[in-house]
Amino acid sequence: LTPNLPQAFYNRGSSYVSKGQYDIAILDFDQATKLKPNFAEAFISRGNSYNNKGQYERAIQDFDQAIQLNSNFSEAFYDRGLAYHNKGQYDPAVRDYDQAIKLNPNYAKAFYNRGLVYMKKNDYARAALDFDEFTRINPKDADAWKMRCRARTFSGQLEQALKDCDTSIRLKPDDSS
Repeated sequence: LTPNLPQAFYNRGSSYVSKGQYDIAILDFDQATKLKPNFAEAFISRGNSYNNKGQYERAIQDFDQAIQLNSNFSEAFYDRGLAYHNKGQYDPAVRDYDQAIKLNPNYAKAFYNRGLVYMKKNDYARAALDFDEFTRINPKDADAWKMRCRARTFSGQLEQALKDCDTSIRLKPDDSS
């Protein structure tokens, strides 16, 4: 076996993911992790494939393995948080998003998704704070401005909400949602 073989399976699996062929991708990530059992990225990619298939428990197992291999891997915490989020288990999702942000303070997607969880938990003030951080990092993302507008509307911050809605419309005038 060549030392690059696990990477080759990983790369091919990633290509299948980009085509939406998760079952085939999982087979390649299986091979990559068998050949290189400490390949955290392959566990994450396989976990994301399971997550995309709606197999959240299996995804969480892979993210757990990646975290065990590298406890400083912010992406693994974020992705596990997303799996919990998709399962409707919001408290563990928030804990994982918190850890992802702790490891990477500019992890925009973690702020955004934690904000979405807070919206689902009707904690609109905290959601608005997370969308604040996301818009600080990505000021041109119209969807984040729209979500902050909604969070602020529900929390009674109507003047700020209107400004956020205006910014969202200015950034994406053709958005009808």
